[in-house]
Amino acid sequence: MSKRTILFATIVVVLIALMAVACGGGGGAAPQAQGDAKAGAQTWASKPCVGCHGANAEGGVGPKLAGTSLPLATVQNTVRNGRGGEMPKFPADQVSDADIANIYAWLKSQ
Repeated sequence: MSKRTILFATIVVVLIALMAVACGGGGGAAPQAQGDAKAGAQTWASKPCVGCHGANAEGGVGPKLAGTSLPLATVQNTVRNGRGGEMPKFPADQVSDADIANIYAWLKSQ
């Protein structure tokens, strides 16, 4: 392959990746970053999150989450799948995707 062909192929791959990101490509499984922080505070107080992460998400047995810089998809994945035996799994019938989005909005506002 010539250098020109390799360069062209690289540019095409980069453009496709950029278009996928711009169009929201990524499987669609992650909830949108929209959420209601006020509802999230109420949901946080009513869910098991408080027991490990503290009333204000300040940390305790679990890590501090207030003001998190984690992406929403990471938070949702951790809630759904747990984390290395330290954090249990929470299926959607216990904590809905809307609950996670609201809690995330509240965590970001802390």
